[in-house]
Amino acid sequence: MVDHFRQIGVDEAQVYQQLVFHAYENIRALDIHFDAATMDVARAEQHLMQHLVYGLYRDDQLIATVTVRMPWGRLPGPFGLPHIGTVAVHSAYQGQGLSKLLLNLLEQKVLSTTLQTPAYSLGTASKHPWLFTMYQKLGFQEVKRADLGKGHITIFMLKVIDPTTFNHWNKKHQVVNYEN
Repeated sequence: MVDHFRQIGVDEAQVYQQLVFHAYENIRALDIHFDAATMDVARAEQHLMQHLVYGLYRDDQLIATVTVRMPWGRLPGPFGLPHIGTVAVHSAYQGQGLSKLLLNLLEQKVLSTTLQTPAYSLGTASKHPWLFTMYQKLGFQEVKRADLGKGHITIFMLKVIDPTTFNHWNKKHQVVNYEN
């Protein structure tokens, strides 16, 4: 068993779409309206072209994925920082800590080094039974809630990677009320 983390290419749109579609089956069952839950192959292709999308591969099979939406892109997050748009783990691998591994790899290999961002954000549905708690355990803190017209309240969360740099950035931009 060999795990490999890398950016997903547009030529992998169908495999990516299938992974996300099956991983979000429980989201659809909960009647939570995340855009990724109903993504078709054409939208998957567009998604891969417009965002940084990384995958975790085991023996050359895509088993998990995470999307980073950039502040200057088409779907920026609310704070002017990189924003996680989609986290999906293949149903056969759920419950094994792969979301945590995926976000740790993203922090180490992309966010801290390549992008040198002091923090990043994500949003989750308030009515999801366990995602908010999971993200808290991974170091995210709730910053604000908003009704985006999707049938649920979105909880926006922030994870600080580099507190010193983040405090300097936040003083300049005054984006969030954050205490470390």
